[in-house]
Amino acid sequence: MNVLVHHYFSVGESLTMVTGRIHGVFDEPFEVGEERLPISVSIGVASTKPNAIQRPIDLIEAADAALYAAKHRGRNTVVEHGFVQMIDEAGMALAG
Repeated sequence: MNVLVHHYFSVGESLTMVTGRIHGVFDEPFEVGEERLPISVSIGVASTKPNAIQRPIDLIEAADAALYAAKHRGRNTVVEHGFVQMIDEAGMALAG
């Protein structure tokens, strides 16, 4: 599941707080009938400030890449995409 959260917050402390709350929801197993199924959550995060170079899809692709990296690292993992924007000599935007 991909979720896009659009809200202004400082990435450092708030990111930890938000992902902690999300993980907390899934601390207890999910009950289906008499079965208790453990659930894990992998979270990929990307953030940037609005600018004239990046397109909205760039942010979504960065978050998607972070999500796949979190899934690859294992259960209950959070990965923040190191979204760095650079301009090359030709004026083209390069995502790092």
